[in-house]
Amino acid sequence: MLKEVNTDSQLFLLDLLAKSVFGSSEVIMPQAAEISDIFKESYSQTVIAIALDALNSETAKNLDTDAYNTWVQTAASVINGNMRNLMANCSLHKILKEAGIPYCTIKGNASAAYYPKPYLRQMGDIDFIVNECDFRHTVDLLEGKGFKLTENEHKFHIGFKKDGIYYELHKQISFLPKDMEYVFKLTDNLIQNSVEYQTQFGEIRVPDKFCHGMVLLLHMQRHIMNGEGIGLRHLLDWAVFAASFSDTEFCECFETPLRSVGLWRFAQLMSQTANVYLKMPYKKWMGNIDRELASDIIGDIFDGGNFGRKKRTERLQNAVMISDMGKNHSAPVTVILSLCKKIYIWKPFYESHKYLLPIGFLAYAARILRQIILKKKKIDLVEVVAKGTKRENLYKQFHFFDKKFKSK
Repeated sequence: MLKEVNTDSQLFLLDLLAKSVFGSSEVIMPQAAEISDIFKESYSQTVIAIALDALNSETAKNLDTDAYNTWVQTAASVINGNMRNLMANCSLHKILKEAGIPYCTIKGNASAAYYPKPYLRQMGDIDFIVNECDFRHTVDLLEGKGFKLTENEHKFHIGFKKDGIYYELHKQISFLPKDMEYVFKLTDNLIQNSVEYQTQFGEIRVPDKFCHGMVLLLHMQRHIMNGEGIGLRHLLDWAVFAASFSDTEFCECFETPLRSVGLWRFAQLMSQTANVYLKMPYKKWMGNIDRELASDIIGDIFDGGNFGRKKRTERLQNAVMISDMGKNHSAPVTVILSLCKKIYIWKPFYESHKYLLPIGFLAYAARILRQIILKKKKIDLVEVVAKGTKRENLYKQFHFFDKKFKSK
C-alpha cells in the first residue's frame, strides 16, 4: 500500500504535479515538509520544473531558502535544456525535410505538446523514427551533417550526438518478441499519418493521436518488462494525453484496437493511477477504480525513480525474475528467457549468433557485477527473489498482450 512505501514528501510532490498539469486546488504544504527531500524526489523522477511551477515560493523560502534556490536554479537549467532540445528538433526537421526523408518525432517533444506548459516537460534524447528503407540513408545523411555515432546501438535504434544533444534514430517504435510483433501493425502508418506541429522555434512532425497513444503505452510496457520500471514523467505523459479526449472519443479511438492486442487493461490501470494520485479527471472508460492496485503501481514508480535509476543495481538483479506475460514457464526457464531477452536488447549481435549466447551471459553477468562493485552493494539473493517476485506479481495485473482478458 502507498502508506507503507511513500513519504509525505512524495505525496506532496504528487499534489504539486496535479496542480501544475490539471489545475487542482491549492497545494497545502505539510508542516513537517523538507523542501530538500521534495526537490530530490522531483529530481529522481525528472519532473523538477513541473513541480516547481505549482510550489508556493513564499512558503518554500520560509521553510528553507537554500533548498528553494537550488530548486529554482535547477529548474531554470532544465527549461534551458528543453529549449535547446526543441531547437535541435526543429533543425533536425529541416534537415530531413530538405532531404525528402519522411520521419516522425516520438516521445519527448511529441508528449510535451499535450502539457498546458510544454516547456516544463523535462527532455532526454530526441527520439525520431524513419521508414526502414530510409534508415541507412538517414544515418549517412546525419553523419555528413556532423552528427557523431555513439555507442548506444540497440536492436531498434541507433544513437547520435551533436552539440551536446543526444538523438535516437528508430527503425521501430519499441522492442517486442517476434511472436508479439503483430502489435506493430497498429502503427504501420505512424510516419505517413504524422502531423506537422508548430512550436515557438519552428516545425516538427509528431504522431497523430492514435499512434502517439500506442507509442506511450509500448514505451512504458517495455521499460516495465525489462525490469527498469517507469517514472512519474511517463505517468504524466500518459495522463495529460489521455485527459485530452472525451469519454466517447477515447473509446472510439482506442478500445477496439487495444483490446485486440491486449493493452486495454494497461491503459485503464495507468489512467486509474493518474486519477487517484495526479487528479486526472475520471472517465468512464477507466472502469472501476482499483485503489489498492493504483497504490502498488505508484509505489513501484517511487521505488525506482525514472527508469529505475534510484535502485539501478537492485533492479538489475531482480529484473530476471520478471516473466514474459501470457506465458507459463517454470522459474528456471523464466529466468533464462528473461536474461536472453535482456541480452538481445543489450547486444542484438547475440540474437543472430545464438551459439555465442554463453559468452553473452558471462558478459552481461560481468556488467551487473561491475555495477554492484562500483556501488559497493552486496547481493542478497533472498531479497532479490522476494522483490523480483513482488514486482512480477504486480506486473501480471497489467495483463500485457492478454487478448482474452475482459476488463469492465
